[in-house]
Amino acid sequence: MSTNKEILRGIIDGDSRTISRLLKQLTYSVGNSLKNSGLNDEDIEEAVMDAMVIFIKKVKTGEFEDRGIPVISYLAKVARYRGQYYYRKKAGNLEYPSDELDKWKEEERVDPENWDYVKRGLEELPASQRRLLELTYIEGYRDKEIIDTGLSAYSTISSLKSQRYKALRNLNRIVQKFTKGIEKM
Repeated sequence: MSTNKEILRGIIDGDSRTISRLLKQLTYSVGNSLKNSGLNDEDIEEAVMDAMVIFIKKVKTGEFEDRGIPVISYLAKVARYRGQYYYRKKAGNLEYPSDELDKWKEEERVDPENWDYVKRGLEELPASQRRLLELTYIEGYRDKEIIDTGLSAYSTISSLKSQRYKALRNLNRIVQKFTKGIEKM
């Protein structure tokens, strides 16, 4: 293949040959390991395409730093993380996150009455905050996975934790607002 500089230049220029070569090499590189982890061909293709889209976006916005690590190694890591996402989704057989919320409620032994407030509160949160809480507490992603795979807009673990804290604080305020109205009755 080419050097990192040539690949990055090809991505910036939108060279379809560079992109297709990278895509082919990435599929070859991670295909078997993703298949061995239980993913079907469609999920593997999705994971590989997600990795490419994340990479291209980071290169074009200047977020990707060339640290001398082969580009294909970076892409393979992202594709494996995305493969984990598809595996979790497949394993959980999730149609909608609220199904998983109910499982979480049972595991945490949350009072059913309070749980309804939490679910309502999640629905009232801004989409970015709700998604961050879902990624962490429902889908089970670690902070590093969220950052490395580009599942959120945050680029550092500390910014992600800060935003999650704000989301939890907002959720707490919303739930308290619901419960105060009931206590007055």
